[in-house]
Amino acid sequence: PQLAAANLAAAARRHGAAFLWNTRVTEVVRKGGRVRGVRLHDGTELSAPVVVNAAGPWSGRLNQLAGVGADFTVGLRPLRQEVHHVA
Repeated sequence: PQLAAANLAAAARRHGAAFLWNTRVTEVVRKGGRVRGVRLHDGTELSAPVVVNAAGPWSGRLNQLAGVGADFTVGLRPLRQEVHHVA
């Protein structure tokens, strides 16, 4: 899983992505009824036509900030383990 994540990150960088590690999101920015970005703890606003929640163990909290997830039928909770299955 680590190598797969590293490869995806490298591909994203080649296409112009930037990563902000250990950066707290304090608000989800909405425009026209849609999520259009996030505001960081230092006041910086990041905008995008599509916002993907890839917050891992913090994804539930980010869903709360966005006002989504109340109708999800599958719950989310952080785990301190990895699960693998090899056929």
